[in-house]
Amino acid sequence: ACATCPSAAAIMIWRVLIALAVVLWVLVGTIVYFLVENCFTQQACATCPSEEVCGWTFGQSFYYSVQTGLSIGFGLLAETKDISRAYSVLHILMGSSVIAGCLSWFATVTLDRHVKASDNTERELAR
Repeated sequence: ACATCPSAAAIMIWRVLIALAVVLWVLVGTIVYFLVENCFTQQACATCPSEEVCGWTFGQSFYYSVQTGLSIGFGLLAETKDISRAYSVLHILMGSSVIAGCLSWFATVTLDRHVKASDNTERELAR
């Protein structure tokens, strides 16, 4: 058995904690963008005049939180408040850190399992 490999229970706990970290990161971003009340231009029809609407919906805030945090940047929504722009810098840094940490952890667990399986195969072949 692998002395340094995490147990199945430890892996499950870490999976839950990682999922909670991602959900918390997206939720905090969504709430911040929702409360800041950025404005956007809305046009009811092709020939109608456009109007500026302030205050993103919760859905728009969620969408922007994910696309900004992952540095996708489709450009469909844009911040109009300085506080929102300042928060975006932190949100991107937090998102990069959270996602990098998740990928690192999953890669480590996968490689540990591969090494353990490889060691077991070598032992079987050596018999």
